[in-house]
This record gives sequence, structure tokens and C-alpha cells, in this order.
Amino acid sequence: MRAAAEGNQRAGDGLSLTAANFVNKESELFYLEKFKENFPEFPEGIVCLNEKPDFLIKTNSNFLGIEITGHYRERSPNTKSPLQQKLNTRRKIIDLAKSIYDGKKLPPLFLHVHFNLNYYCSESKIQSVADMIAQLAEQSISLPSSEIAWKADEIPSRGIDLITVKKRNTGINYWSAPFGSFVPPINPQQIQDILNDKSARQMEYRKRCDLTWLVIVMNRFDPASFSLIPETTLEHLYTHSFDSAFLFFYDYAHSQKPPFLLRTS
Repeated sequence: MRAAAEGNQRAGDGLSLTAANFVNKESELFYLEKFKENFPEFPEGIVCLNEKPDFLIKTNSNFLGIEITGHYRERSPNTKSPLQQKLNTRRKIIDLAKSIYDGKKLPPLFLHVHFNLNYYCSESKIQSVADMIAQLAEQSISLPSSEIAWKADEIPSRGIDLITVKKRNTGINYWSAPFGSFVPPINPQQIQDILNDKSARQMEYRKRCDLTWLVIVMNRFDPASFSLIPETTLEHLYTHSFDSAFLFFYDYAHSQKPPFLLRTS
């Protein structure tokens, strides 16, 4: 797919990328490419980077505007979802703890921290929790067993259920925080809420394009996004002001399905 930061006058004031929004635009372009790969009816044309909508497709006859948005299992206005915040906090703790351990040039470990599902840690406490995990990892080296399990009552921090450590003589030092939880189904109202939010911006979108599409992305590999999709959700009749709206479930290559067109009443 060709992506251009400028088109003709209609698309010329589309986007000036800054460091702050570059990562988001890269992600949006990735999903647009995957959507195109799996949607044979995608129109031929030049892809122009834009904002509101995210992309303009310059075809021989018109401009198609495409807005890319993500589905998240928990949503809160103007912020990342609570589930995303939990995952980000856990990653910060693990990355910092591993960095502390690596700085001491100690032997490699497979280490997994199992946080309680409702675990909460403020920014000010991340350093102390990371220090504690690094200390337990270091203590594990001196224990005779090659595999160690630190249980909740042995961990001086509430909200961590288990830390498992497997010693390695060589290889990489791998630390993670598995996030296993019940995967709920997505219901029609969740889809409709996204449609309502994006439909409210149609007047702005149509200043730059003749047709508008909305692509709602669900990512199997993002725990904050992954949900089951019941047939009732796909068969539901929705209300929106886009020319077409799709639910795109990004999946393993061998399981990837075409985007689902959301039907309207």
C-alpha cells in the first residue's frame, strides 16, 4: 500500500506528523493495511495520511475517508481503558525490575509475576515494587532448587499472587507478567456506543471526503481489546451515519477472517 502525507488541494492540509502522534499513525496504518489485505472490495487509489478521518483514499472518481478506531473491553472518557492502564503499570514494574536485576550482571532467569486481577499500583510505588521483585529474583539464585515459587504470603507486596522463577545457565533473561482472565463477549451496545461517538464527527469528516468508512479494530493479541464476537452481535441492526462501518478482528494469519460489515436498520 502506498501512503502519502499529501494529496491534491482536497487532502493537502491533512496531517503534519509530530513525535507525539507518530506511533498512533503507524498503528493505524498497520491496521489499514491488514484491513485492505482481507477486504477484496477495497478501492484502488493513493492513501493519504490525514486526521478526522485518519486516511483519505484518492480514487479516480472521489475521496474515501476511513476512520480507524479500537475496541476496548473497558472504556473511560478521554483516557486509556482501565484494563490498558493495569497492563501498562504491570509492564512498567516488570521492565524496571528486570533492568535492576540486569544491572547486577546476574545469571539469566525465566521469571513470571502473577498479579491479582484487581492489582493496583500508583506511579509513586512502582520503584519500590520493582526493587522487591528484583530482590526476590536475586535471592532465588542462592536457593538449591532450579525452580522456585514465591507464594503470596512470602511476597512483601499485596496484590501479587505468585512469582515463579526458573534458573538458566545460558540464554536470555526473560521476565513477564501473564495476564489471564475471562474473555467476555462484545455486545451490540458496545458497538453502538462507538458508532455514536464517531458519527457525531461526520460533519468534520465530510469536509474532506465524499464517502466515509469506519473500521472498528479488535486485536486478538491485546488483552484490553480481545473479546468474543457472538453471532447476535454481527446480526444486530445498527444506526450510524457512515457509508459503511466494519468490525475487523485482527487474528493469527491462518485464522484471519474478512472484516464484518455492520448492518444498519
